[in-house]
Amino acid sequence: MRITKQTIYCTLAVLFLLIAVVCGYLLLDSQHQKDEGRSAFRELASAVNEAQTTKQEAPDEPPAETENSLLAVYRALAEQNADMVGWIRIEGTTIDYPVM
Repeated sequence: MRITKQTIYCTLAVLFLLIAVVCGYLLLDSQHQKDEGRSAFRELASAVNEAQTTKQEAPDEPPAETENSLLAVYRALAEQNADMVGWIRIEGTTIDYPVM
């Protein structure tokens, strides 16, 4: 059986098309995961903002040490992720992240 150039070209075209489809899927999946991460971060940041706006004025004394050394503001967030120890925010910058 003789393999012609047309058969080789057709096989390569199908192979390249398959590779392009797989790459496209991987790119879309990566973008979807990135969007989900951003959405989760926004929800987390808004929960911290809500908790901080509802807390009362800070006392002159430092807060009493708790079992996990967490302020009550972050307790609900720490229940979702045990590695969380606090939140860092620097006004006037884009720094607004949880500390793990």
